[in-house]
Amino acid sequence: MFLEFDKPATVAEAVELRRRYPTSLYLAGGAEVNSRGGHARCAPGVKVDRAIQITHLPLRGYHSMPDEFLLGAGTTIQDLIENPEAPPLLARAATQFANRNIRNVATLGGNLAINRSCSNLIPSLLALEAEIKLLEPEGEKVIPLEQYVAGHDPSSLILSVKIPRQRLEAPWATRKHSRTVNDLSIVSVAVVHEGNRGSLRRVAVALGGVAPTAVRLHDLEERLEGQALPDRDTLEGWVKDMIHPIDDVRGSAAYKRQVGAALVGWALHHAAAGRGDKV
Repeated sequence: MFLEFDKPATVAEAVELRRRYPTSLYLAGGAEVNSRGGHARCAPGVKVDRAIQITHLPLRGYHSMPDEFLLGAGTTIQDLIENPEAPPLLARAATQFANRNIRNVATLGGNLAINRSCSNLIPSLLALEAEIKLLEPEGEKVIPLEQYVAGHDPSSLILSVKIPRQRLEAPWATRKHSRTVNDLSIVSVAVVHEGNRGSLRRVAVALGGVAPTAVRLHDLEERLEGQALPDRDTLEGWVKDMIHPIDDVRGSAAYKRQVGAALVGWALHHAAAGRGDKV
């Protein structure tokens, strides 16, 4: 539970508070804190006793520019569904996110910061080759989301997400596999590629639930670059050799390997057919 509660006036003040109090965390929608019964942790083995409220800070909204699209970290998951400016791939991924009660409070930045392997938003952003802007005590910096997901400083405050315009106009597909509609995904997939079925270009395939974090399948992407789209059986055979999930409460490693491979095959063919908005 929280013993102290801060409400900084600026993002810079929020970051300074986080630096000063290592057992604090940033609090936006609070969906993750609530799901853990208030027993949140700011790092492995370190229990939180202080909350830094950031909901009131100007971190919400969209900014469309000729070459890129910016989303504020405070944008809620429900915003991604309801705002017509939201990228279609993210809007689709957001519809697969829990239920409306949670989507109304959960934020884009919070979902990235929690960095769950089973996230279905992170694979979509990885496939879009997104970058994120962070504020740290040393100042602002922009890094690829893939780098952030692989390992990051928990004291960093996510300010926004940047997506190249070219990726937003490319064919895409996304899907999650879960026990129920409201449940966390067992495996999730997102695919974006340019070119066409006869010659794939700039292929990005991202999976959640098959590694400690969501990952891109770079070996598969390289194998597909410039090539015609293989049949689904061939794709599934390749993917099974590339992913190494673990047994856990959500499913066995063998089950997740089978589902992950099937989802990748489905997504690549769905995207190539221009049917990303159809499940």
